[in-house]
Amino acid sequence: MYSQLHQKQRYMNFFNIRGGDITVLLSSTMLSYLSSLILPAACESSRAEPPRNTPSPASPDRGGSARRSKQLKLKYNKQSLCFPLSCGEGWGEVYYSSFHLSSLLPIWGRPGGGGLKITFMKTTKHKRLWLLAAILTTTCFFTMPAIHAQVTVGSNKEPETFSALELISNEKAGLRMPLLTTVERNAMEATYKSNPDKNALAKGLTIYNTTNNCIEFWNGEKWISTCGGEVPPYIPAPIDGNCYAFGCAEYMFTYQTMTLVAGYNTLPQPTSYQWVIDGKVIPDAIDATYAFNPVEAGIELEEDELGNWKKVVPVTCQMEIDGEMKEAAASEILIVKATKGVLSPIYVYAWDETGTKKVKATFAHVNLGAEDETNPCDNMKGYLYQWGRWSDDHQLRNSEAWPLSGDADDGTIAQYNDDNVLSDLDVNGQVKEGNDRYGKFIKHKVLSQEPEKQYGDWRSTRKDNLWGDGTDNYNQAKATPSDPCPSGWKVPSQKQIGAIFKGGLTSGESTTATANTWKLTDNIGPIKTRGYKVAEALYLPMAGTKEYNVGVPSLENGNGRYWSSTISFDAARYLSFYVKDVYAGNTIHRAQGASVRCIQE
Repeated sequence: MYSQLHQKQRYMNFFNIRGGDITVLLSSTMLSYLSSLILPAACESSRAEPPRNTPSPASPDRGGSARRSKQLKLKYNKQSLCFPLSCGEGWGEVYYSSFHLSSLLPIWGRPGGGGLKITFMKTTKHKRLWLLAAILTTTCFFTMPAIHAQVTVGSNKEPETFSALELISNEKAGLRMPLLTTVERNAMEATYKSNPDKNALAKGLTIYNTTNNCIEFWNGEKWISTCGGEVPPYIPAPIDGNCYAFGCAEYMFTYQTMTLVAGYNTLPQPTSYQWVIDGKVIPDAIDATYAFNPVEAGIELEEDELGNWKKVVPVTCQMEIDGEMKEAAASEILIVKATKGVLSPIYVYAWDETGTKKVKATFAHVNLGAEDETNPCDNMKGYLYQWGRWSDDHQLRNSEAWPLSGDADDGTIAQYNDDNVLSDLDVNGQVKEGNDRYGKFIKHKVLSQEPEKQYGDWRSTRKDNLWGDGTDNYNQAKATPSDPCPSGWKVPSQKQIGAIFKGGLTSGESTTATANTWKLTDNIGPIKTRGYKVAEALYLPMAGTKEYNVGVPSLENGNGRYWSSTISFDAARYLSFYVKDVYAGNTIHRAQGASVRCIQE
């Protein structure tokens, strides 16, 4: 003990003793322990000559005499408290510059109550003894065996019954948590996490993380940060297979809102709900449904290697069922940054024109016609265009067909007169505004395959360069003004759209793609949506088609058909896919209705 007391600097650093007063409230048990532990140690340190000009409370003799003084007397005004000592020969007086008996002194010795408050005040003459008393008293709190005392530090206030320790600020200081970096914290965690008992015993362990500047505590399984404001931490509940929580789709944009639905497949039904998005509790999301908007939920996106800002977000809901908290298995939603009302760029890999090198290709984030759709559960499918036509409303899914009834024939399609005088068409090769066929889906029935007869087209004479240059080139020039894509975008060629799968005309199962991953989305829920996530960035929905001979949409969520600008004899090429297979360059009649996904010029 004596040798430890002389390590003054070490103790000063440990207890943060810098000067001023130290006040402690000691129980009767603690004082008894002090008399056996601290005071004999003080005897050892007091064999030196007592401070000069200091009257001895035990003897009129200033030098003091160990043989005449076998007590340590603590004195305040006219009251004193003595500790019997047996230090042996050479004992001298121990002096304190000041100390105070608490108001609890009259009930001294009462079991479970009473005590003595001592204030050690630093003075120039008695600095060493002040430090000795402060260190020993403070050390006593941490070293005393089998002592269970309530303590107040910083005030003479008695601790509340529910407090083991109360720290009262002097309005100049506070409590400082241990400072650890994330690396240091994880290294400490490794020492107890592998042991289940220690893992549980560590609950409540608190640090200040200097890496993220947050106070963190260990909840028995992971570190919980307090930097989330008033949002309660997410504490996982047991997964119950009867719980469900999902949205209508696995893909959405930052400007969209998706209705999430939660419930329980059997009785009893939940009495409360709490949605958890991306590992964070959403404070106001406490109903069976939740209108999820990524921006409002504070989802922080991450940039991928191509430059897309996105994140796969786990979604779950906790429910109280029969007094127990249970949780649905998490579903995942891919969030991608885009802007409402305009075509936003999505970057994927594509094979170059030689088919030997992957390059970066830029496609629009949605099918043409879905730019303003804010509900991914309703319709992200966009329009269905007839090949070579611009946007005159014929592409709307509910557009009127022409003729209204009966089959189409050579007399019902848009006509060029025999003498090449424009009749139903304008100088751009489009149906004239004001014509009966304008804005209508023009049906056509295959009547003949003779070269002089047209079939499968919406116009009586074929025109091959309405959307491209009429060739099968990889990069075709945009044919304006017939191309329906806005400025800076165009209908891709067959080789460009096929390049995001395997390149060229190569088809196959979606799992055999070589340029990007092709992952099928096949959601459960009230509105089924199917499509492919290409490179976990570009979503191609199974938007269906519009049959050229009847003008009625079909195959929604069963087939995706995407036009290219490339023609093939009297037909045109398109990319199509089903639940299993992808076809890079199929051909179909130009009067067919299909989706347009623009590529950047």
